Amino acid sequence: MLCIFFYIYIIRDKKIVCPLSIIRNVGINISNVILSERQKGEFTNFIDFVKRTYNKSVNRKVLESLILAGTFSSFNYNKKTLMLNIDNIINYAELSSDNTLSSLYPNCFNFLSSSFLGASIL
Repeated sequence: MLCIFFYIYIIRDKKIVCPLSIIRNVGINISNVILSERQKGEFTNFIDFVKRTYNKSVNRKVLESLILAGTFSSFNYNKKTLMLNIDNIINYAELSSDNTLSSLYPNCFNFLSSSFLGASIL
């Protein structure tokens, strides 16, 4: 069961890795959703994370808390860029996951996933 790892701190490369469940607005249930989705494959970028987890117990508040905690720093986007674009990313994730739109316009939103956050905001 995944719950066994929710309270374990790990030391990796002389850094402490904290469990997701200690982040504000993120509890065991949301951590379980995130970890089970990650078992299906690594998240390639922030948009991929939102597309795969949003509306599965993960909401805007959870995303904001994860951003502020620095959980997406490995994707090389600064926190301000993610916070300023969170509404656009959520809208994009909802539109691209809608089966009706995806079947009617299969390549309509592909350009966004690669270049949507290309420019950082200072």
